[in-house]
Amino acid sequence: MVSNGISGDRLNRKEAAAYLSKMGYPVAPRTLARLATMRKGPPYVRFMHRTVLYEKAVLEAWAKSQMTEVATGK
Repeated sequence: MVSNGISGDRLNRKEAAAYLSKMGYPVAPRTLARLATMRKGPPYVRFMHRTVLYEKAVLEAWAKSQMTEVATGK
């Protein structure tokens, strides 16, 4: 059994934010919650009608899809 939850395939919102931040995509749990209400955040499932769970692979794919290339003025 995993003690910190971050090594599992599914993460709660706080763990998901920590995982994304560790991967180089800084985001707060509150931001994930706000994005979820606007249906703009990463897809998730609910467990027992309360606990929000994110899959690691889905989080990574979502974070990569949010990256934009910055044009230079040269």
